Amino acid sequence: MKTGKPPSPPAVLLCVGPESWLKEQAVRRLQKECLAPGFEEMDFVRFGEPPEDATELLAVLRTPPFGSPFRLVAAEGFLTLNETSAPWLAPYAQNPNPKTRLVVCAQKAALSASVREGVSWVSCEPLRGEALRAWVMDQAKALGKPITPEGAALLTARLGGELQTLRGALEALALFAGGAQRIGEADVEKLILPSVRETAFDILDRAASGKPGAALEVLRMSLQEGKITMEQMMGALGWYYRNRAERLSGAELRKALAEILEADRQLKLSHPAPELLLDQLLIRLAS
Repeated sequence: MKTGKPPSPPAVLLCVGPESWLKEQAVRRLQKECLAPGFEEMDFVRFGEPPEDATELLAVLRTPPFGSPFRLVAAEGFLTLNETSAPWLAPYAQNPNPKTRLVVCAQKAALSASVREGVSWVSCEPLRGEALRAWVMDQAKALGKPITPEGAALLTARLGGELQTLRGALEALALFAGGAQRIGEADVEKLILPSVRETAFDILDRAASGKPGAALEVLRMSLQEGKITMEQMMGALGWYYRNRAERLSGAELRKALAEILEADRQLKLSHPAPELLLDQLLIRLAS
């Protein structure tokens, strides 16, 4: 059975978004597709910052590869990619070197439609929700140690959505799980400490559900163990009222926020019993 040749990598690839791990993976895929073994250093040129003068970059783009199918050039570090920050991009994309592949990495892009049509595009936006959990499960599987959906959900709740951090945690969890076939929720619970955000929301959710005693108990333990600070709890309280206090009227919300601001002011003035300030706020939330 005949198989066709693998598709040639795009002449110009834009990786746009703040997620650095996705950009790095795109660059690594191009390295495998473009470079021959033993010629990685000769045929891969990386510009870590946008060039002030594009003369050198354009010279490299026009230089044929030494021993690889393609020369690979990475231009990185762009905050906003547009005709001002990269005036050379549109002319080059219209007439690229057939033996060179260019990847440009930027936080954001504001390019004209004609330029966008002449290049390939990879979104490097942060993953969220179900997409993030699915990514965690795929990465764990690739490491040879699948993770349960519950474990993936807890891991993202504790570490957030930064992919490089999650990947490192999965590598540690894969070793920690040892002979077990899968990484479970219990493994994550043991190895990955609760985040400040998770700790704060656990306390606030207990108080808001009418359990001030349980909230105060978790607060005391978290402060003692260094999982959270007084200042972080004050900030979390303010966020909680602004985003989750649907049952409060406008006047009640303003009063609650004013009380938090006053407690925060007293905390900064070295209140003799700072824990009592938080106790009163949590009891207020429970009521």
